[in-house]
Amino acid sequence: MKYLFYLLVFVSLGFSSTQMSIVADNFSADEVKHISVFSGNVKIVKKDDKISSNKVIVKFDKKNKPLSYTASNGVRFSISLKNSSISGSCESLVYNPLSKIYTLSGKVDVIEMPSKRKLKANIVKIDTINAKTVVSGTKVKPVKFIFNIEE
Repeated sequence: MKYLFYLLVFVSLGFSSTQMSIVADNFSADEVKHISVFSGNVKIVKKDDKISSNKVIVKFDKKNKPLSYTASNGVRFSISLKNSSISGSCESLVYNPLSKIYTLSGKVDVIEMPSKRKLKANIVKIDTINAKTVVSGTKVKPVKFIFNIEE
């Protein structure tokens, strides 16, 4: 019964007034650690944003408001931005609902629409409120942009 409470709190408080749905094969909650774990074919939908993975961990504060959503294991995503959208894959995706920042990490592979620009990086941080993106690579795997130019 307590797990059902956490699930209802999670869905109702997840993104303030924005409706969100989560579908997964399994769900568990740890009241002491203030976390909920969704595993197996996890699919999250929030407006036009979609995330799928094999595992999502949600951390809550003491008032049961979500602090972060961490997707891992086979992450695929589609995120709407102010004037574009991005989709792709990565090893881990963390969403902070308070700052509305997405952090994509590990073999990040992104395509931006409608420009069809492609990006490969180690870490991509997307601030959806301020429309800012920071991209990081490594010495071994630098950031790589692929785009079409008209000559």
